[in-house]
Amino acid sequence: MIGLAYLVLGAIYVVAMVCLVGWAWRRGRGRKLNRSVAIACATLAFLSLYLPVFWDFIPTVVAHRHYCEKDAGIVIAKDPRQWVQEHAAEVDELRFSIDDPTKPKTVEQPDGWRKRMLNRRVAMLERWTKIGAPWTSIERLELRIVDTQTDETLVSLSDFRSGAALVSQTLRPQPNADSCKTPSLVLQMLDVIGPLFLAKN
Repeated sequence: MIGLAYLVLGAIYVVAMVCLVGWAWRRGRGRKLNRSVAIACATLAFLSLYLPVFWDFIPTVVAHRHYCEKDAGIVIAKDPRQWVQEHAAEVDELRFSIDDPTKPKTVEQPDGWRKRMLNRRVAMLERWTKIGAPWTSIERLELRIVDTQTDETLVSLSDFRSGAALVSQTLRPQPNADSCKTPSLVLQMLDVIGPLFLAKN
């Protein structure tokens, strides 16, 4: 139903845009003014409908590309497979069973991080933060895989997406990029840390 509403509103918006720009063009030409004046009138008409809805579209696209090129990626300080080898004697006991009632729930921490235990010693910390507001609609995802006993960060990730989480708040279309890279950095991250949280039989 929401998708249909967006489709109808989009169609109305496009028709209104075409009609207004056409009207402005005819007005510019109708007064026997030169072509450049008619183009200016049509451009102003286009911007009068475009900017109220999509004013942050281009800044968001440019900023998202900048953040992806500058800051996005995965940093492996210690390969989880190496960590598992170093703790081979205890790793089976650290892993949770599939229906383990003692497995801690995800915890919201005061500093904005969400903590989820991958096993009894290693945790995944996740945080979403909005950046670039009010000129862009971008969120930054930070993931950290931490040995809670030594406070050592094994793997960290920084990723960015634009618009996706904000559409429900603004009720208007926005540029949407789920991840800076393909395949998703999050999927790459899960592949890297898989050995840490495979459940016991």
